[in-house]
Amino acid sequence: MSERLLLDFDAFFLEHRLCGDLDGDASAINDFAMEIEKWRTDVGNRLERLLPETNAARIFLSARGELPGAYLAVGGEAKARFGLTPGFYQYTHVRGCRGALTAILASVDSFVRLLRDMGAAR
Repeated sequence: MSERLLLDFDAFFLEHRLCGDLDGDASAINDFAMEIEKWRTDVGNRLERLLPETNAARIFLSARGELPGAYLAVGGEAKARFGLTPGFYQYTHVRGCRGALTAILASVDSFVRLLRDMGAAR
């Protein structure tokens, strides 16, 4: 159980760091993207090991970020303008993955039941 809970803690800290650097330079954003992919691969592998053949890993790995990535900024004259931030997609990608992971963990009993039923059918 503790391993499953640790899966989301990594994402929480990654998301927190990303939130502070949404407008970061391309190099920093690229480093975040590589770190996100490493985390996603690790979590996908753990899910496949913990819940093999249940598609939990596929559900998690299919989560994506939001596009086009516009954010609202209010200027001094209270005019709203939209702009793209280099880190917006990565930030929403981590949030999407966390949402998928939360859904998987919230319904882990269903995945375990499916795994048990598949084992009985063999």
